[in-house]
Amino acid sequence: MLARVRHAVKTTGPIYKNMKINEKENEWLISRRELGARWSCSRETLKRRERAGILPVYKLGKGVRYKLHDVEAVEKAALVNKG
Repeated sequence: MLARVRHAVKTTGPIYKNMKINEKENEWLISRRELGARWSCSRETLKRRERAGILPVYKLGKGVRYKLHDVEAVEKAALVNKG
């Protein structure tokens, strides 16, 4: 998992095709599909991370979104832990 996150950090830029902004909190939100592509992992893996409390998730209607700064914090922690 950590290798995939490291690779995603190096190869993926912060701009996404369907990225949305939450006007109330002025936060960029990305979908589960976009995060799966960024980290090269499955939807089920993301769900496990959500249940484990590693990845904060925000439900919006039928879908879920992640705050970009939360995603980047998880990525940064993964890079730091490798040391």
